[in-house]
Amino acid sequence: MMTLREREDDKANFPMFAPGMDDEKELNQDATKAEIACGEYTKVYKLSFDEVESSQ
Repeated sequence: MMTLREREDDKANFPMFAPGMDDEKELNQDATKAEIACGEYTKVYKLSFDEVESSQ
């Protein structure tokens, strides 16, 4: 059984979004010039898995 402290630490390490947040809109928004100048941005790489049926 986890202690209260362990549960709190576990929650702190799990990424969370605010309820009702439009993930697609918010996460794909470009940084403004002011944010870039202040270094307040994160470089994002989008990976996708392209699955194709094998040829026979």
